[in-house]
Amino acid sequence: MSLPEDATTRLWWLAVERAAGWRVGADRLIEAGLAALLDGVDCQSLRLLAGLGRSEELEAASLFERTLEELGVATAVPADADQALWAMARCWASRIVDGRLDPLEGADLILWHVYVPLDGPEELHAITEGAIDRDPSRTVPPEQKRTNTIRAAERFLGKRSPDPSGP
Repeated sequence: MSLPEDATTRLWWLAVERAAGWRVGADRLIEAGLAALLDGVDCQSLRLLAGLGRSEELEAASLFERTLEELGVATAVPADADQALWAMARCWASRIVDGRLDPLEGADLILWHVYVPLDGPEELHAITEGAIDRDPSRTVPPEQKRTNTIRAAERFLGKRSPDPSGP
């Protein structure tokens, strides 16, 4: 899965995954904490999170939550699973538009991780067309699918100027 690039946004992304109901193991939380420290992010809870050993993994979730609070990221985390899925769709759509994510790969991520769990919202229909041929009698070349997906992602995002992908 395509993850955000900077350390704080990676922490936010893990929080979004958790909010969406995805299983995020202690190992990933600890690894993200260590990566954030190595990238220059620092706060007391993050240092504790990054330093957890295997026998202390039960503390990872609470330290992760405290880290988000201390870094001011917690307020940007969606409040429920549906909001988290929509945040994922915006993040992936933003990356499709700015070229950091292949449009067909992004369409596939949005299809299976957002569109299907949300029971096919109309707002995402045009983006997900790039991931699956709904009409097998119509052959659309891959480059045209990519272009169509980028345009659909732009429409979905409403060509907003701020990056809707995280904190």
